[in-house]
Amino acid sequence: MGNLTEANNRIGMAFAEGSNTLKLSGLELTTDDLNQLLPRLKRLNCLEELDLSNNEFRALPDGIGNLTDLTNLNISGNGLERLPDSIGNFTELESLNVSYNSLTALPKTLTNLKCLKYLNASKNRLSSLPDEIRDLSLLKVLIVNGNRLNRLPSSIGELKHLENLDIHKNSLSELPLSIGGLTNLAFLNASDNQLTNLRPEIGSLENPIGLNLSINRLTSLPETMARMNITNLQLTNNPLSMETMHWLRATFPPGVVHTNMAAHGQYYNALTTLEDIYCNEVEAKSRAIASLSLGHFEIEGGQMKTAPEMLKELFQKAPIDDAQWTVVYKPALRHLLDQVIDTRRTEEDRKGILQQLATSLGDCPTPIKSFLVQAFIGQHSEEGAELPQSLHALVARVAVEQKVVQALRDQLADNEKIEQVQGLVNSLFMEGAETNDHNQIPIMGDRERLPPVTAYPEFAFDQVTDTLAGAFAQLCCKTGAEGQLVKEGGSYQLDQGKLNGIVEPFFAAHGIVSQRERYVNGYRAKVEPFLKESGLILHPEKDDVRPLLEIPVQQRELREMLLGVSDSEVAAVYARYLDAQMAALAATSAKYHEGELSEMTTPLNRAIQQPRGGELSPRETKGAKCNLFGCITPRR
Repeated sequence: MGNLTEANNRIGMAFAEGSNTLKLSGLELTTDDLNQLLPRLKRLNCLEELDLSNNEFRALPDGIGNLTDLTNLNISGNGLERLPDSIGNFTELESLNVSYNSLTALPKTLTNLKCLKYLNASKNRLSSLPDEIRDLSLLKVLIVNGNRLNRLPSSIGELKHLENLDIHKNSLSELPLSIGGLTNLAFLNASDNQLTNLRPEIGSLENPIGLNLSINRLTSLPETMARMNITNLQLTNNPLSMETMHWLRATFPPGVVHTNMAAHGQYYNALTTLEDIYCNEVEAKSRAIASLSLGHFEIEGGQMKTAPEMLKELFQKAPIDDAQWTVVYKPALRHLLDQVIDTRRTEEDRKGILQQLATSLGDCPTPIKSFLVQAFIGQHSEEGAELPQSLHALVARVAVEQKVVQALRDQLADNEKIEQVQGLVNSLFMEGAETNDHNQIPIMGDRERLPPVTAYPEFAFDQVTDTLAGAFAQLCCKTGAEGQLVKEGGSYQLDQGKLNGIVEPFFAAHGIVSQRERYVNGYRAKVEPFLKESGLILHPEKDDVRPLLEIPVQQRELREMLLGVSDSEVAAVYARYLDAQMAALAATSAKYHEGELSEMTTPLNRAIQQPRGGELSPRETKGAKCNLFGCITPRR
C-alpha cells in the first residue's frame, strides 16, 4: 500500500483551493489505492491536470475514465501493461504521457481523443501503432522512442498538424511513403534505428526542419532532400558513401550537416570484398598484395600511395552492392588483381595498370565503376571472348563517356568534372531523363536505357552548364543544314548516325562484334550461294551483273544504313536490304536464263518446221526437253 494519507491530503488541499491541477506522483500508490481515491477525485469538478507518474500501478481501473474533464494526464513511470478502453472517455484530453511503462499496444479507443495534441508513449514495448492513429487529427507531438517498432502505419501521414515526431531507438528499417504528408513537421528524430534508405517522398517536407538520422545504416540519401529547408541534419554513425559525402558538402550550407569518420564504415573492410572475389584463395592473395613493391602513385588530390594501399582502397570502394557486381565488376576486379600480382608480367605492364587505377581513385566512386567496366571490356578482348549482348549498352555508355572527355575536355570544370560528365551521359541513357526538371538536354529518340552510375543524377544534371549542354547536343543530336540544333516540342532529336558513329568504332577497337557488324558480316553468307547457283558469277563482264557481284561494296552500303538507325530497327532494316538485293539477283538471273534458253531452243524450233526427211517425229518432238546447257532429245 502506498502513501494514501499523503494522497488524500493533496486531494483535500486541491478541493479547498479549487485547483485544476493535482500531483500524486511518487507516492508508491497501487491500483487498489487508486480505486479508493477515484470517488474523491471525481468530486474535484475543476480538475484538468492529473499527475499519477512514478507509482506502482500494474493496471488502471476502468473507473478512471469517469474523469472526463481532464485535459492533461501523466501516468508515466508505472508498470502498466495495458490501458483500459475507458481511456477513450477523455474526449477533452490534450496531453497524455504513458511513457516508461510496459505497454505492448495502445487501445483503439485512444482515437476518441479528438483534442489530443501531445502523446508520449516512449520507453514501452510497443511493436506497432494502430492505423487509427490518423484520427488524432490535432496531434502536434508524437513521442514513441525506445520501443520495438519495426514499422509505422501509413496512416501516420494524415497527421497534418504534427510538428514533432520522435521515433528514435526502435527497429525501423524504413519510413512509410506517407512521411511526405506531414506538411507541418519541424523535427524528426529517427536516430538509432536500422534505416538502410530513405524514401524520396521525404523531400516533400518543405517547412524548416531538423533531422536526426544518426546511428543507422544509411549509405546514400534521396536527392529530393536537396529541395528541403533543412536547418540541422545529424548523420553521425552511418556508413555513408564518399559520393554521398561529396553531395552533402555541395548541397547544404556549412554547419547544417553533421557526420563523423564512422560515416565511412562501409569502406573499412576490404577483406570482405577480397573474400567475395577469391573465397578460399583470400590468404594467398592478401600476402601477394602486401608484398607488392612497385613504387608510389599519385591519386586525386596529389596524395601518394603504394600499390597495396591503392588496391586496399579499390576493394573498400568496390561497387559490391551494384546490380552489375557479379556480371561485370567482380570478374573485372579479379582479372585486374591477377594481372598486378602476376610476377611473370613485366614490371612496366603492372605499373601501367596501377597508374590507370590511380586516376580513378578519389572522393567519388563513380570513376571506379567506369574503370572496372573498361577493364571488363579489355579482359574480353584479351581473351577473345564474346561480350554478351545484354552488356552492349553498358559498353556504349563507356564509349560516350570517353567521347565527352575527349571532345569537351576544355569545357569541363576541374572540380566538378565527374559530375558534369555523368550529367551529360545520363541525359542520353537514364530512364526518364527527358522529363527530369534538372536535365537541360531533353533528348527524344529510340535507344537502350541504363540506370545512372552515380547515386545523385539530379545533382549531376545541375552541374551541367549551358555551354556543355549545347556542345553535348551537337555530339549526338540532329542538326539543320547550317549546323543548328533541331528541336521539336522543346526537345532535341537523337541522331542515330552520330551516336552509332561514337559507339561502333569503340566496339571495333575493343574487339567487340556489335549487332550491326553481325548482320554486315553475315550478309555475304546469304548472298554468295545464290550467286553461284544462278550462274551470274560466270558473267562479271555484264554491266548489270557486275554491281551485284561486288559484295564488299554492298556491305559498306549496308553498314552505313544500319549506322543510321536505332538498335531496335537494325533487324528490320537489314531484312529489307537483303530482300531487295535478293530480288534484284533473282530478276537479273531470270533475265539471262530466258535469253540463253531462247538461243538454245531456236535450232529445235526450226527442225520442227522442216519436212519429215530425217527429222524428229511429232511424238519424238513432243518428248524433247531443253535446259540451259543444250537440247536433250530422247532416244529413238
